[in-house]
Amino acid sequence: MLNNETQLGIHNAYDDLKIAGLKRDAEMKKTRNTTYLLSIILLGVAILLIVAYFRAYKRTQKVKQLENEKMLYESKLVEGKLKDKLTLNQLNLIGLIENTDDFLWSVDRDYKYLAFNQSYARYVWKITGKEPEIGIKDLISINNPTSFVRMEIGYRAAMEGNAYYTVEKGNSINGYIPDIEVRIAPIKNANGEVVGVSCYRRDIKRLLKMQNELKQKNDNLKIIAWTQSHKLRGPLATMKGIVDFLNQTNLDDYHKKQMSMHLKEKLDEMDNVIHEIVRLAEDNGLNRSEIKSEDDIK
Repeated sequence: MLNNETQLGIHNAYDDLKIAGLKRDAEMKKTRNTTYLLSIILLGVAILLIVAYFRAYKRTQKVKQLENEKMLYESKLVEGKLKDKLTLNQLNLIGLIENTDDFLWSVDRDYKYLAFNQSYARYVWKITGKEPEIGIKDLISINNPTSFVRMEIGYRAAMEGNAYYTVEKGNSINGYIPDIEVRIAPIKNANGEVVGVSCYRRDIKRLLKMQNELKQKNDNLKIIAWTQSHKLRGPLATMKGIVDFLNQTNLDDYHKKQMSMHLKEKLDEMDNVIHEIVRLAEDNGLNRSEIKSEDDIK
């Protein structure tokens, strides 16, 4: 049997172990409580951060939405102004192309109509029996290939970036044969690429006639001016010499008579020149008020 001291020692050792276990349990519990507390704090902080993030995100989205709405409103204002300007430009363009009896039209690279005025539309209807429409192919090329052959030369030149100009005889209309002026120019986009051609066609027969008549009048005025400058200047110089001679010399009656006859010859010569000038003027449709002096012409 164990003595009392041994038993007491064992009992004390057991108590120490029990106390140590309790301390360990207490420490572990304290550690767990601290861990739980820290976890709860961290979770709370995380929740607060998430809430703050979503609030900030919501505010950012709201700001972006307001900015987008502002940009949309401003873009609509700009779009409205651009539409108004485009409408005004279109009306101005229509006013320009319709304010003439000349033919104006344009086609794309596939010869489809981009624009045309009413004068051209009436011309196409008269030639083909059909009315042109935006987006359809050139009706003359389809319905009147013979007439289109001449236009296609200009089309192709303009498609290559070159301006085209020609004057040609038109079809006879009740015995009247017009002189047709045709101008075709390339239409280029912002990159300088040819996307179509613009065309201008008019009858210039009357203009050519007026130009020829004007040229003839100018030529005749030059003739008249030359006549004044040369044919009149000779007799005038002779007459001036005779007058000076008479004033400076004492002549007998015979020589005075000779000088008078010579003076009359020069006067008759001048009279003939003046009649020639008047005849030239009348033959070329000029009235007396249109006959300029040499100084006026210079």
